[in-house]
Amino acid sequence: LVVGDVFASIGFKTRVTGYSKDGGIDVILDGPNGKTIGVQVRHSKNRIQVEPVRALSGALMEHGHYAGIFVTTSDFTAGARDHANVMASRGMPVSLMNADRFYQA
Repeated sequence: LVVGDVFASIGFKTRVTGYSKDGGIDVILDGPNGKTIGVQVRHSKNRIQVEPVRALSGALMEHGHYAGIFVTTSDFTAGARDHANVMASRGMPVSLMNADRFYQA
């Protein structure tokens, strides 16, 4: 998975999960102190709505990740961005990476 390779190139130890039954997490990044970051990848022509970001938040909690990153080839709606801000304020940061931000990485 290209996304895993990109995160590995910037210093993360990455684990790409299976393509089915992955629980909404496509890549796991091993962070400091044994903490993990769950990454969801979505190829889309349309902007990502709030529901997939909410689903990622639930998957992060279910699998015990301390943070998440949602990567898309498109962009995010205002509702999706608002939800990410709410999650960050509650101690579970969810970063949203659109195509431009991902390509810069």
